[in-house]
Amino acid sequence: MTFEKVLAGVKNFIGIVQFVAEGIGESHKQKKEASRTIERCTILLQLDSTVIDHYIQRGKCFLIIEQSEAALRDFEEVLNLRKGAPRTYDYDDLAEAHTRLGQFHKAIEAMNAANALDPTSRAGRLYKMSNCYEKLGENEEAINYLSEYIDTGAGSIFYRLRAELYRKLGIDERAAADEAKYLQLSAEEAKTQKWESVSARRQTKQPDWWASSALFYESQEKAAADIEKYSMALKSMPADTELIWRRALAYAAIQASDDLFADLKVVLKEYPQYEPAYTLWATSLIKADKLDDSVAVLSEGLKHLSDSKTLRALLAKTYARLGDEKQAESEFQLVIALAEKSEASGETISWRDTRYVEYYGGFLERQGNFQQAEKLKSSVRGAETKQTRYWLISDEGSVLALPDYIGSCFGFSEGLACAKNTKGFGQGYIDKDGHWCITPQFASAGWFHEGLATFSFDHEIGLQKMGFIDTAGGIVVPARYESAWSFREGLAPYRVGSHTAGLMGFIDRAGEEVVRPLYNDTGPFSQERAWVRLVDRFGYIDNAGKVVIPIKFDGAKNFNQGYAAVKLGSTWSYIDRDGNPLKTIAFEEVNSFSDDVATVKVDGKWGAIDNTGEIIVPPQFSRMMQFYGGVSLAWMEGKVGVINKRGCFLSDLRFDGAEQFSNGLARVTRAGETGFLSSSGEMLIEPQFDECFDFVGSLAAARRYNYWGFINMQGEWVVPPQFNQVQSSSQSEIAIGVSTNSFEKTALP
Repeated sequence: MTFEKVLAGVKNFIGIVQFVAEGIGESHKQKKEASRTIERCTILLQLDSTVIDHYIQRGKCFLIIEQSEAALRDFEEVLNLRKGAPRTYDYDDLAEAHTRLGQFHKAIEAMNAANALDPTSRAGRLYKMSNCYEKLGENEEAINYLSEYIDTGAGSIFYRLRAELYRKLGIDERAAADEAKYLQLSAEEAKTQKWESVSARRQTKQPDWWASSALFYESQEKAAADIEKYSMALKSMPADTELIWRRALAYAAIQASDDLFADLKVVLKEYPQYEPAYTLWATSLIKADKLDDSVAVLSEGLKHLSDSKTLRALLAKTYARLGDEKQAESEFQLVIALAEKSEASGETISWRDTRYVEYYGGFLERQGNFQQAEKLKSSVRGAETKQTRYWLISDEGSVLALPDYIGSCFGFSEGLACAKNTKGFGQGYIDKDGHWCITPQFASAGWFHEGLATFSFDHEIGLQKMGFIDTAGGIVVPARYESAWSFREGLAPYRVGSHTAGLMGFIDRAGEEVVRPLYNDTGPFSQERAWVRLVDRFGYIDNAGKVVIPIKFDGAKNFNQGYAAVKLGSTWSYIDRDGNPLKTIAFEEVNSFSDDVATVKVDGKWGAIDNTGEIIVPPQFSRMMQFYGGVSLAWMEGKVGVINKRGCFLSDLRFDGAEQFSNGLARVTRAGETGFLSSSGEMLIEPQFDECFDFVGSLAAARRYNYWGFINMQGEWVVPPQFNQVQSSSQSEIAIGVSTNSFEKTALP
């Protein structure tokens, strides 16, 4: 044997191993999703054990993970719940479970029961019944059912299967005839068929509706059902590429990858220059981390669409994800060349082209090529005119002008503020002296909390994944989640799937899954409890993911000071961390506990209870804020004042509006002007400003004559009004001024 043959054999073996490995990986993913669905359905059935759909869904998932006995129990329970009014597909599910268990006689009985319910659907079971009879060794019965199935117009493969049965019975003449028929039909099916125009779709509008509606369902099961109806309709219509493309979009919405790719192959066979099909295919592969396959699809697309900036930019991003920096940079440069060519020919650079340029610039900066990134921006987008400047306002009132390359700056948290680099690309973080602490490199970034902040490298819708960085800019949790939120008590909520149909769970600081994504919505952890929503019911889990308070409520709020507000029906009450109710009456509306007091609404009026459930302020006010430092803001006859925990007013009812106390002060308005009231009910700063924000440290932002400045607690200007905007909130550690004018030009003397 020659060396070349040995090498070819090794390559072939490696290819087989890779193919098998990919199949195992896909199967493992499917089983993991099925296990998650089983867990979710089990929780739902604990809430209501009469919901048939949950048994059906769980039973089908039991089949996926090869627990056929459990599936059979669920399908039998479905028949019990139907109470003598079974559906055809109930028996189909039952037959599938019996078949998996080798109970072929029972499977045949179930299918016959389905046939009796709906004789028109019998054709769909003929092959399955034939298969069961074959397993039982009853080959003549198997041939009878298979022949009936072939008469309905089944494909060529079934002639070959019948030929095998004839061979088993020694009927060689009929076997040979079927084998010849198989060869003839398979050759005809292999011929390329030119598809007809879209006139059939115009004549039959209903399938379009099924395909379109599938895109908007929050429930993947409902979407899949509509897609199935659509697919059945297509079988009775002339072949139409546009209809197949619509179904591909629907498959993409429910992440049915295999079906999606099959439809895209059909579309591209007819229209090999259809850019959206390549884009959808590659994007889906990237989301599934099949990067090499994405490269192959995009490369094929570029054979037909060599000037496509979209495909080439996606290819560059894919190479970047693979770590092939040389190829990524080469493809990005081609994108820029195409953009420059468009600009030279008088075409306007689109927002999408601009984003590709920005992505490339961020890629270069991550590689340390800052000069090349700066040159890129100047050549493609042109030099930007400085219009907006940002200024940091210290607690003492000093003003620090940020460099002009800071294009936007958000609030400070844990000593850092997210800022955008106008002379480069992406977002990074600056310190309180305006210096970069984390290099601009992100498409988006969030506030720091518990030492970590969210980030994403990608702007592209559908490809954007989020992870977490630390205050040094190191990636702690890789970007792999569709959505993620700040850490609270060491855990962060995240979402898998779309914003409408995705599910939520929690990860720890190492990125390990602590709570599996089972829930439609969650709150943050507070006092080692987080509320979760499963469909339309709420309950609470602990920080190990265990349901510690049953999922049975119609509404839920975060725990605070040992209690949380929950809703049953149309009324609210309170429970402790173990789910025990606080002894009190039911309320129309409630606020969370603060200052060991909760404000509540009874019979249209607001009052307050203490942490024993006793009413301490009789319901008498039209509105109340939460208590802070022993006082609350209360409304009566359209005016607001300060009351104590006995319900006595500490100030006159002379204000038109007010905001919650913050740092011992409350903003109040009178005759359209704003001032500040102390918690003792004394007027600290008389209403005189057009608008104010809460105090951050010793300063508060105030607006007068369309300009913003900063005042102290005596109401005196420390920083004169001169900014067009300010960013100032209790969440931020330092205030930020924004100006489109020169700082030296003061708006007011």
